[in-house]
This record gives sequence, structure tokens and C-alpha cells, in this order.
Amino acid sequence: MSSLAAVRPLSNSEPLPESREWLSLQQASLRFGLSVDTLRRRIRKGRLPGYRFEGRPIRVRIEDVEALFHPIPIGDRIVRRRRSQ
Repeated sequence: MSSLAAVRPLSNSEPLPESREWLSLQQASLRFGLSVDTLRRRIRKGRLPGYRFEGRPIRVRIEDVEALFHPIPIGDRIVRRRRSQ
């Protein structure tokens, strides 16, 4: 039996991903500079898929956490406000 067969999504609405790059919430917190509470909130709101391995701690895929980040526009796309004097 493969190790992925023992994995079940926290929500039954999504199929099981094929990625084998898993992190615990604590590991993801350290790697990405986010708090565990922030990761838990993202899971609860449905923005980050979380998975539980047969009663073990919640795990997340690295690519799912990376998908939370998006670039900040730079250069001409930033409108800067100036103080009126």
C-alpha cells in the first residue's frame, strides 16, 4: 500500500494531491515565516488545503503554501501618494 493511500483531506471536496512534498504546520511556519495560527486560519477559510495522516498532525504541501504568496507590483504599476503641503 502506498503512503498516499493513508492520507485523507481535511475537506472531502478536493481529490488527494499526488505531491510527496509535505510539511507539518510547524515546519511550514519556520520555512515560510508564517505563524502556525495563520496557516490554520488559511486552512479553515479554505485558502490552503490541509491533510491529516491517519490521526497525525496536519500536513500541507509545499506548493500549496507557496501559492499563498503573490508578487507585489513594482515600478510603473505603483501609485505613490504624496502629502499635500
